[in-house]
Amino acid sequence: METWKNIQTNLHNAQPPQKILSEQTKTTSILRDLLNESFNRIVINDKNIYTDTKTYIQKIAPEKQDIVSYYHNGAPIFDSFGVTRQVKASFGKTVNLDSGVYLIIEATEALHVIDVNSGYKSSSNNQEQNARPAISKLRLK
Repeated sequence: METWKNIQTNLHNAQPPQKILSEQTKTTSILRDLLNESFNRIVINDKNIYTDTKTYIQKIAPEKQDIVSYYHNGAPIFDSFGVTRQVKASFGKTVNLDSGVYLIIEATEALHVIDVNSGYKSSSNNQEQNARPAISKLRLK
């Protein structure tokens, strides 16, 4: 209701071409679209974004305002929460498949090597039989 009243006031006093309402910041737009009851923590390392986020959440979900915290540890925030490690791991050489099989992919100047490992779910002692399901899932380009 407060936003609607502000729009009405701004509209009444506006002189064209004047902006009456604009999109929120990227941060608040993301929160508007994604924030739900499953969020239990939001950690922010930029003071301005922290203030904007805290203010926005107080407006739209006051019961959630305590989940927002300001990070000022000194160490990079992604390192502290393991994000850097997870990103690097996603570019790793190992690919785990649902079947328990895992692939190790090595790229060299002359070729790409794909090592198929049966992991913990070997159906037989025959390596070729164990590798077939994993290889059939591969799509080489």
